[in-house]
Amino acid sequence: MKMRISLSQQGDEVKGTVELPADPAFILEGLATVIEAFAHQAGVTPDAVVRDLYSIVCGKVTSC
Repeated sequence: MKMRISLSQQGDEVKGTVELPADPAFILEGLATVIEAFAHQAGVTPDAVVRDLYSIVCGKVTSC
């Protein structure tokens, strides 16, 4: 099973492709893995990343 995400920034927009398998549990585990890796790289906690991501998804933040 594979989850493929290829994104690039063009001006102020992020564009690309997202290909997800049909298994929601695999997708959530994959997203958790990405969040943990990003948090480690950014020097923040995973819960801080999730809070910021939630704000972005809800439209409360227009840019990072």
